[in-house]
Amino acid sequence: MLDLLRESLRRRFINKTNFILLFIITSLSTCLIYSDLIIEKLIPSSLEKTKLSLDLDYPELFIKPYEEQFTESKNANIKIKQKNLKFRIESKDKLSSEEQVIIESMVHTYVNNIVMGSQEISVEFLNKDSNEKNQDIMYFFITCIYFMMLTYSTVVANEVVMEKATNVIELICTAVDIKVHYYSKIIIGSLTVIIQLFSFIPILLLILYSRYYYDKGKGLLHLLYRYNIIPKKYNSFSSLINAYDIDIEIIKTLFVSFIFLMIGLMIIQVLTVLISCRVDSVEEAGALQGPFYIVLLFVYYASIFLKTSNNLDKVSGIVLSFTPLFSMLIVPMKMFNNLIELDEIILSFCLSLLCFLALAYYGRFYYEKNILYKKNRHK
Repeated sequence: MLDLLRESLRRRFINKTNFILLFIITSLSTCLIYSDLIIEKLIPSSLEKTKLSLDLDYPELFIKPYEEQFTESKNANIKIKQKNLKFRIESKDKLSSEEQVIIESMVHTYVNNIVMGSQEISVEFLNKDSNEKNQDIMYFFITCIYFMMLTYSTVVANEVVMEKATNVIELICTAVDIKVHYYSKIIIGSLTVIIQLFSFIPILLLILYSRYYYDKGKGLLHLLYRYNIIPKKYNSFSSLINAYDIDIEIIKTLFVSFIFLMIGLMIIQVLTVLISCRVDSVEEAGALQGPFYIVLLFVYYASIFLKTSNNLDKVSGIVLSFTPLFSMLIVPMKMFNNLIELDEIILSFCLSLLCFLALAYYGRFYYEKNILYKKNRHK
């Protein structure tokens, strides 16, 4: 089996296509890390200060405390009008919640500067945006791993189909037991995801280090703050890490989440191998695998729906956290939101592991029966 795994890994990673993919990923990562410099050169207007049109008694007092972020312009998209102590903010584009908070703070500062004592202030926003974007790095991590799994499970499935369609499987099985070939296909998919992930991490760290050496990440962080991706303006990567207070608990949560994702991946690998072993051609594989991947996409979007609708701790969320495949996404989400106890995590892990072991063991007999079988031979 070791020779089979070694040869399969060599074919997957030591080839021109993989080197091109690695180059593309490295280039895209570099562009993202240095995106502020690229935007500054290509679209310099996007980094200009936000323009405000001020119809106020003392417009210079309104802008002065916020000169780094805002400037006055009669043709600005955001207009602020004053009538006594009533302020109306009009905007052609929808304002984010962060922008609304900043402008409201500016109004209060302005009133405090021109009026002595506390006053009742009215602030009205027009074209208010109700869609708030709040992206969490942990959910981003889960999503990346999940779709990486779908990609590489497709590769393994197509590999099985090609070996069978070209009769290579018959040659392989003369030197290797079918059972060994079956287990190697399951293992190789998981190893591919792990190797691909951990080969990318050093590249990303190297690019981040180069950016830290350049300006400690200040330009990038200011760009992220400007577009409300991070809640506060930081001047270095180290200050950002300190602000998020990453402790051992967060690392444990990420590790356990990765374990659940890997068990889910192995279940997906078994199912794709079992589906593919009954297929004789690539065309037929597409017809059978398509609905299977739609089901996996449904698993993902159903999990996201439970999170966004705050139903993770309801009956549906509890049931799905103990359901294999669903648990690979639901359990990490509940862990991030502190909605699950240790005994529930252990029980869910045991159920997923038991499901994988049962599928892998009993699937072996189905694989041995169908991998060498071809329908066209019996017509």
